Amino acid sequence: MTDDPGTLRARLDKLAALVELARQTRSEEDRVRMERTIQLVSWALQTVARAQRLDGNTTRQCEAAEVEALCRRIVAEAQAAGLRIGDNDNWG
Repeated sequence: MTDDPGTLRARLDKLAALVELARQTRSEEDRVRMERTIQLVSWALQTVARAQRLDGNTTRQCEAAEVEALCRRIVAEAQAAGLRIGDNDNWG
């Protein structure tokens, strides 16, 4: 994954779009696939945020906090949409 904040933001936006698509899908198979995709992407972003936090650079630590907050919001929205997504309670 690139370090560019714009690229990271675009990936977060795509993740949020998946949540919206999941709300509209009727197929259980599609919902399960989306649940798994959202979970995997949120775990990957969580790993990126941890690496940024360990970097020691203040700017990167601020970016890490933003990534964590956005991922939490996306997971909460997915759960509100009825998707079975882990809560990623091991942030930080």
